[in-house]
Amino acid sequence: MRGLSLAFALGLAAATLGSPTASVAADYPSRPITFIVPWGAGGGADQVARIVSRLLEPELKTSVPVVNMPGATGQTGLTKIVTSPADGYTIEVMTGDTFALFAAKNSRFKLEQITPLAVMIQQSSGFFFERDRPVADLG
Repeated sequence: MRGLSLAFALGLAAATLGSPTASVAADYPSRPITFIVPWGAGGGADQVARIVSRLLEPELKTSVPVVNMPGATGQTGLTKIVTSPADGYTIEVMTGDTFALFAAKNSRFKLEQITPLAVMIQQSSGFFFERDRPVADLG
């Protein structure tokens, strides 16, 4: 996990400060890193953030508090991450729903304003129905 945490820290430094130097890497992090979840507590994104936070804290030797910011189908949390200083001290769990906000015609933000660091979960989506129900009956 130490290697992953160091890669995470260097990724944050590179994403927010340009190419990290040895001094930046040595000094980062110097304060807590806020982990935003653009959804309410208890859901999948929240659970992932809390697990990752617990794993990162001892490795990075700083706290990584999870802050739930539900509202407006993820827009409240997205607004927070995009308008926070690009200093590596604010991160967010981005879900497909959150990414969809960038595609809206009236979106105030652009995908280029964020830097992806890692894929934390890959999962399929699908339709499920009763075994004996004919597929033609779905419409």
